[in-house]
Parts: sequence; C-alpha cells; structure tokens
Amino acid sequence: MAKTKKYSLNNSYFKIASYSYGNPELPKEPIDIINFRKERWELPYSAEPTGERIYEMICEYQKRNTSYKYLDQFFTPPKVADQFQRICNMYWNRSNVLEIGCGSWMLTKRVKVHGKFDIVELDQKMIEICKLQDIQGDFINENFKNFNQTYYDVVFWNPPYEPLQEVLEKTLERLNPWWYAFFILPTGYIQKERPKRIQEIMSNFYIIYTEKSCDEFLRTKANTEIVVLQKK
Repeated sequence: MAKTKKYSLNNSYFKIASYSYGNPELPKEPIDIINFRKERWELPYSAEPTGERIYEMICEYQKRNTSYKYLDQFFTPPKVADQFQRICNMYWNRSNVLEIGCGSWMLTKRVKVHGKFDIVELDQKMIEICKLQDIQGDFINENFKNFNQTYYDVVFWNPPYEPLQEVLEKTLERLNPWWYAFFILPTGYIQKERPKRIQEIMSNFYIIYTEKSCDEFLRTKANTEIVVLQKK
C-alpha cells in the first residue's frame, strides 16, 4: 500500500474502508487487518498503542457490521477477562475443558489449559482470528445448541445475552458431576424466579462464588457478574 493518510480507528476507518470510493487496498475485515499487520508490521489505521488492539478493532468493526450484532456477540472487556482469569485460577486444574463462544478470544488466551481443550464457536471468522493468535485447542464450528460430543470437567464462556436459559441447560448437560462452570452473566440472573425453569436448572448446581464485573461491555450497559457453579 502506498503511503497515504491513515484514518483513525474510532468512527472513521471502517466507515471509509466500506465506501465504494475508498482505497480498494484498505483491508475491510478483522482477519485481513490482522494479516496486514503480520505482513507489514503496521496497522492500516491510526490508534493509540495498547495491549488489546484486536479487541478494540473488532469492537469498532461491530459498530459497522450488523451480522456481528445478529449473532448476539458481546466481546469481553480486557479488564473483565483479567478478572475472570484470576477467579478461574482459584478453582480448576485446567484439563478436559470446554469453551463455548470464543469470540474475540479475550478469555481463551488468558486461560492456559493443560490437556483436552475444545472450543465451540458459531462464527467461523472468530475461529480464524483465534488460530492466527496461536490459540491451542480443537475448534468446532457449530451452534452450541447442537453440540453433544462429550463431557467436561470445566465449562466456561461469556454467553450471548438472549438464550441464557439454553446456556445453563447445555452446561448442565455437558458438565461432569462435581466439576465447575464459569460464566459472565447479568447480575442476579441465577436468582431469577421466572421463568421457573431457571431455578429448576440451578437446583442441580452449587453456587460457589460470585463477583461483580469490574468493567462494562461496550454493547450493553447491563451490570454483570462472574459466577462459579459446581454441578451436584
């Protein structure tokens, strides 16, 4: 790419790159931007240097790409991912693990698994991005609702906000007795009395630990908490 003006990531780059009259060499997809940086050791846009460039880039892309919104993707803020890692370290041995919905891999890269690690993700683009970051695990491109392959000692994820009851159902189904599940959920969700099915599911778990999330998600201002459950 010839040297030219670099547009700011925030509110400018993806807007300009998507226009038909824009520079055709500007990478328009997150995975193309990651490959661009690997090849040229620079970003195609201007941005403040941080340790979470991919997270910031994907969140900005999401503003301009409705398909990411249709998938109900809520990417985990870095501070919350660090908090999640600290809490996970308190309870598990990191083997025979299932992550559902790796998203922008904020949780995936912080959780070091020694042993079997399956990652179920509906969005093939997110899988490709994770693979470029040398995430070690077996990726399964499938809707979590249809995933029935095996059982696990640990299940973790930051689930979409819509099918939360289905999230709990699947965790109950795939988790071995006496082992742990880790979630980021809207505050108080596991105490809800309606629908009745939520408490029916929760009767199969011990609530081991909860902690208020230390940062908010970009797409929602909902209060969230990190929850640790143990299957009875």
